[in-house]
Amino acid sequence: MRILMILFLMAICLVGCKEKKSDVELFQESPVRVSLTADPRRGYQPLNVSFSAYLETKDNVSPDVIDEIKWIIRGPGGFEREVTQGSYNYQNESENEEDFFHMEYYFRQAGKYHVQLILNNGQYKSNPFPINVMVKPENY
Repeated sequence: MRILMILFLMAICLVGCKEKKSDVELFQESPVRVSLTADPRRGYQPLNVSFSAYLETKDNVSPDVIDEIKWIIRGPGGFEREVTQGSYNYQNESENEEDFFHMEYYFRQAGKYHVQLILNNGQYKSNPFPINVMVKPENY
């Protein structure tokens, strides 16, 4: 009788018990997004903008270690700049700021810009974020 009980419990566990999923399996079920915001989004030149980004998933699972942080800034007249220095990865600072990235950028020229954060050589990317820098009026 004891053997039957053990076999019964093992059968229940095989049907109902699941192994803990690895991070890779969780990421496959729930894609990682890079959420990017900026403050301010528009203003008069020169404009200092503070960018913040974080990685998120449906289940709030922390993704891989981020070794490469690249901000791409595209603007008028074919302007393109990569910023790899001057950004900060708060990934290892604390649990509250895990997978959080920050950069400040000073836009000197008027125009419409798009800023994108690329992590780990393209493993994770934000959508391009629009920034509108306007010419300061003479009476301002």
